Amino acid sequence: MEKMRLRPAFRPYAIFLGGLIALILALAGIASLLLPDFGYLWLALAGILTAALLLQLLQRYYFHAATEYVVDDNEITEIKGFWAKDENHVPIGKVQDYTLDRSVVGKLLGLASIGIQTARAERGYEIILRAIPEKDAEALDRFLDAQAGSGKK
Repeated sequence: MEKMRLRPAFRPYAIFLGGLIALILALAGIASLLLPDFGYLWLALAGILTAALLLQLLQRYYFHAATEYVVDDNEITEIKGFWAKDENHVPIGKVQDYTLDRSVVGKLLGLASIGIQTARAERGYEIILRAIPEKDAEALDRFLDAQAGSGKK
């Protein structure tokens, strides 16, 4: 397997949250026209929801820009951060179990997450590759399955 570099997806979230923001603003505009006594209330509520969604979008962009996963024949590496890089290396031979997770929102956006578990992880997973495109998650699933089948598990 050649080295695979993955980043958490941003574009599907941007499209989804952008559409949600447009819908909220449109509904608030219609509500303020239909109910003029409460017009500013609807617009204020839409502004608060829009600000919350924009903060979520900013968080998703930071996660996308500051996180990278590198997978090769020997190890899986999670790299986090802009200036100070934090790297977590998991040798392929130490992988005891993994889980491919497709949430409802993930299915809608074509994304999946893979949790990698080793003996070193006391609880939960050593690394979770979050929000990666489903086709890349399936390729990684096949690779990990082949490694487990070849006795490298």
